[in-house]
Amino acid sequence: MTSEYVDTTQYFIQPIDKDVAKKLIVTNHYTHRWTMCYIALGIFKKGPESEFMTTNQDELIGTLVYGHPTGMNVVKSISDELETNNVLELTRLWIEDNHGKNIESWAIAQSFDWFKKNEPNLKVLISYADPGAGHTGRIYQATNWKYQFIKSTGDGTDYVYAFEEPPNCQWKHARSIGAMLGGSRDPKYVEETLKRPFWRKQINRRKFRYIYFLCDKREKKRLIKTLNHPLSDSYPKDLGEVSDTIEKFA
Repeated sequence: MTSEYVDTTQYFIQPIDKDVAKKLIVTNHYTHRWTMCYIALGIFKKGPESEFMTTNQDELIGTLVYGHPTGMNVVKSISDELETNNVLELTRLWIEDNHGKNIESWAIAQSFDWFKKNEPNLKVLISYADPGAGHTGRIYQATNWKYQFIKSTGDGTDYVYAFEEPPNCQWKHARSIGAMLGGSRDPKYVEETLKRPFWRKQINRRKFRYIYFLCDKREKKRLIKTLNHPLSDSYPKDLGEVSDTIEKFA
């Protein structure tokens, strides 16, 4: 049974080998896909202490993966004053269940502290919440990231699928379905491969973009004035534009 809050005295983060992080993500993350990685921070639960033990009993329970943003213009889309070494993107986060409901927010906050101590050139973190996968970015909201409404952070439309008749069903993103099938997330491939019947609806692929300032207050204030997209006064609370039209494939 999951405890209400994580006992932070029993957990810590530290860098781990990228291959170890990759195995955790590919096995457990909802995308089941690896991504660009500059640094992988492992999330550990402390093992039992004993004066007779000489082996490390700490348990690796998750990882935060940060990489350089993909795309030539992502860094400059934040601010023209930022360079590549000033920005990292949180590309993957996975933590096993039953470690307290705030374990993710605690781990993200710990990564902020780690970067401030170990990456002095780093000024801004960026991450995206994918409404197509059912995410609004609540974990970023809980850890005080700033939200930027940017209409062009997606590229058209995508689809989600269900294997039981709506509305009593669970929608799965095409990316997750494609990974499960061992192939592409392309709708044509998914629909030709899936066992019928199944149901499909169209969703907006615009993602929710969040940024977090690691720099000091003076630098943060200066950078905010140079942002190419304004900060929003409110966070997104729902998944946005999701089509009500449901198609059945029998």
